[in-house]
Amino acid sequence: MAVTINVNNLTLCHKDSGGISIATLPDVCKTPPNGVPIPYPNIAYARDLAKGTQTVVADGGNMCANYGSEFSKSTGDEAGSIGGVKSGTFIKEATWLTFSFNVRIEGKAACRLTDKMYHNHQNTVNASGLIQRVLATQKLLQKMLCDCDKEVQPTKDDNCLTLGTKKHDCMEKKKAEHNRLGKKPKLDGERGYNKKTGKPSFRSRRDLFERFRKLKELRKKIDTAKTALKATKAGAKVVKLIYTSQLRSRDGC
Repeated sequence: MAVTINVNNLTLCHKDSGGISIATLPDVCKTPPNGVPIPYPNIAYARDLAKGTQTVVADGGNMCANYGSEFSKSTGDEAGSIGGVKSGTFIKEATWLTFSFNVRIEGKAACRLTDKMYHNHQNTVNASGLIQRVLATQKLLQKMLCDCDKEVQPTKDDNCLTLGTKKHDCMEKKKAEHNRLGKKPKLDGERGYNKKTGKPSFRSRRDLFERFRKLKELRKKIDTAKTALKATKAGAKVVKLIYTSQLRSRDGC
């Protein structure tokens, strides 16, 4: 379901907005058997929204998040079942720390993308804010995707990988043109990270495709070499049998 409600240029959080809140500080909980405090991750989801709006709904009838609502449970600290060092609880609710100051829903402040949250009954906090879809970017990318789907048609020589690569390249060109013209928001594709340096990897999809193609050719050459080696070994056995047979014939065996 698309997120279509704009609150202070941020998308409204609701039960189907796809929101994820990840605690930026460890959720330190006492852990059995000896109650040793151990730091755990803690994650909560908008799909578990509770205590939200009763009469106002959004994007297909979904309960909206306002101040006083909560994500009814969190995950990641299940092993710390003796409870948080501050809250004495585990896998408990996430509640709102920030919210809109001038937009209200049913008399309470609306909660949005990037709003901060407490986790596990205030045992830890997400200081970076709620993550969910961005309104303008989603619509823009959807249009680009539909355009590329129409513009790039399969040929008789295409397979799934080559066709997907062409469509991906089409999207990259459209995003580059969008950014070149200075349009907002600025678009950038998802990229992997180099584990050694911790920095983004700038290898393009075309480079990866070329790498896979070369690996495929190398595997083919290896398979050919293995087949030739087997044939050579089989030939050597035949020669050995013939030679042995000739020796026996000469010796009258």
